[in-house]
Amino acid sequence: MTVSNGFRRGLARHGVRRLLAGAACERGAVAYEFAWASVGLFTILIGIVYGGITFYDYVTLANAVTVGAKTIATGRALGTGACGQGQNALTSAAVGLKQTITINEIFTGTGGSSCTVGLAQGDNVIVTATYPCNLYVPVMGTSLCSMKSGTINLPSGAQVVCPSQYTYCIAAIASARIE
Repeated sequence: MTVSNGFRRGLARHGVRRLLAGAACERGAVAYEFAWASVGLFTILIGIVYGGITFYDYVTLANAVTVGAKTIATGRALGTGACGQGQNALTSAAVGLKQTITINEIFTGTGGSSCTVGLAQGDNVIVTATYPCNLYVPVMGTSLCSMKSGTINLPSGAQVVCPSQYTYCIAAIASARIE
C-alpha cells in the first residue's frame, strides 16, 4: 500500500493537478476559434452567392442578346419592324433581370443598312446590351461586375456603352448575319 500511495503523491507533485487545471482554462477556446473561423467561412459564402448572382445575370443577358440578334437577322422581310421585334425578343428573353436593359444595335456592311432605312442581305447586325450591377466589395475595393461606366471600343467597330448613371454594369454582345 505504501507504494501506491507514494505513486499518487508523486503524480500530484509532478504536475497532474496542473494538467487538469490547464484543461479547465481551455474550455472556451473552441467557441473562440469557431467564432474566428466562421467569419472567414461566411465571407467566402457571401462571395460565392454574389458571384453566382453576377454570373447568372451575365449568362441571362448574353442569351437575351443572342436571341435579339437572331430575331433581327432573320426578320429582314419585316423591314424596319425587325429591329423592334429584336428589342422585344431581347427584353422578353431576359427573364429574371428586373432593372432596365440598355440595348444598342449596330449594322455593318456594304448596304449601309439601319433600322430606319432597312436591312440589306449579307450585312451584319451587332447587338450590345448592358445591365446595371451593384456588387461592390468594400473590403477588397473591387466590384464583381464586368465593366465600369464608359465606352469600350471593340475590334469589330462595335461599342459597348455602360451608361454613366451606373457605376458598374454587365455587358454582352452578339452578332448575326442578315439573311
